[in-house]
Amino acid sequence: PEALRKGDLEVYANVSDPGGPAMTWSMFSVNYRDVGDLEQADAFFTRGYVDNAVGDFLEWHEGTHASGSANFLTGAGGFLQSVWAG
Repeated sequence: PEALRKGDLEVYANVSDPGGPAMTWSMFSVNYRDVGDLEQADAFFTRGYVDNAVGDFLEWHEGTHASGSANFLTGAGGFLQSVWAG
């Protein structure tokens, strides 16, 4: 089943909107770490915040580069989950 789970992650990672919500990448990080792919987990961990927490106060936004909803708590929550679960 682990190979199947990793295959599912690869399929969905390739079809997810690159400008999609911040929490998307956090969940990929947690799940890639769960199947033992630390390189992908680390890449998605970084992707989960680097373009979504922006500005002087690192305010979370739904989309990349301050697009979408401001003060996007779901994205911040996803980041925190990737810290403790990933």
